[in-house]
Amino acid sequence: MRRTSRRATDSSPGKRPQNTYWYSDGYADYLRSFNWAMALLPEAAPRHQNHLLGSSSVIQSVAYGHRRVTYRTFAASGTEVARLSYRPRRILAGAALEEHADLAAEGYVVEPVADGDYVIRIRHEHSRQIRIDG
Repeated sequence: MRRTSRRATDSSPGKRPQNTYWYSDGYADYLRSFNWAMALLPEAAPRHQNHLLGSSSVIQSVAYGHRRVTYRTFAASGTEVARLSYRPRRILAGAALEEHADLAAEGYVVEPVADGDYVIRIRHEHSRQIRIDG
C-alpha cells in the first residue's frame, strides 16, 4: 500500500483526487438559506426593484410588470412577502384583499422601508392567483 502525503494546498478545488467541488454538499442548503433570509429581512433586498421574496407555498409562476406583480401559488391558502418600489393600490386574490395592521385574517400589511420602498405581507385563503397593482 502506497502512502501519499498531502499538503494544505492539496485540499483546494481541483487538487483533490475526488469530489473536487468542496462546497457541493452544502450548495443547495446555501441557496435555500439565502432565500429564507431574504424573506425574513426584506430590508436587505435590492432597493427600487420589485421582488417576491418568500412564500409558505411553492410559487409556480411570477411576472413583473410596470407597477404590477402577479404570481401563482401551488396552494390556495398561504402567506407571501414582497419588497416593492411602489405602494400597492389593490391586491387581488380571487377578490380584493383588505389592508390590515396584522395578518390575523386574510388581507395584507404594508410597511414602508428606506428610500420609498414598501414591504408587503399577504395572507390569502381561497386563491392561487395573486395580483398586486400599484
